[in-house]
Amino acid sequence: MTYIELITAAYRKLGIAGEGETLSAQMKTDGKQALNLLFEEWENDPDLALTEEQEFDTAASTAEYSIGDGETWDGNKPLSVEAAYTTIGGYDYELTVIPEKEYMEIKDKTVTGIPEYLTYTPSDLTGTVKLYPVPAVVGTVTILNIRLFTQCTDLTADVELPKGYKSALIFNLAITLSPEFPDVTVSKIVLAKAMETLDMIRLSNKKRPMPIKFYFLGRNRGIFNINTR
Repeated sequence: MTYIELITAAYRKLGIAGEGETLSAQMKTDGKQALNLLFEEWENDPDLALTEEQEFDTAASTAEYSIGDGETWDGNKPLSVEAAYTTIGGYDYELTVIPEKEYMEIKDKTVTGIPEYLTYTPSDLTGTVKLYPVPAVVGTVTILNIRLFTQCTDLTADVELPKGYKSALIFNLAITLSPEFPDVTVSKIVLAKAMETLDMIRLSNKKRPMPIKFYFLGRNRGIFNINTR
């Protein structure tokens, strides 16, 4: 399904667009703007937000890394980092995610070793990850993060979202667009379906397993789930 197909489907739920009818330029613009605003709203809802796992390389004696499209860590800019671990020499070690304020309170940030803490600071287009202690050798860092929805810029592009999101977007976008048409009454079926599809996503996301497992050395060597600390 493309973005224009999704937007057209939303207009159909309102009875604004008929089968096979082409939307006007203004309806396309309004639909795209409303859809992108809906994405922004959902990004602020932890039960609707998207999560992903990303892996990046670390360098010896380098504590700070920019993350984003084309950055040192070339990937998706996270909204927030939920969990992380570092892999060094074939072993995985937990990284505790701490606020930037707590990182700033570390007196000697030049200490090297196996990183134990990670702090993340987002900006408009990129973000910054800082590790402590500073990695003594090369390795990788794997993060589980909340990510941005892909904003609609090309109406002909495919909508790539997990199962259930497209249906929820169609019905909730219809409600979002309805104030533009004062003479149109949103049907009870559309209202109910909008709530039902959102509830299904929230339920699915709450059940979604989010642990990152890692190996560590010591008396209790084995697999550890950081979400059960």
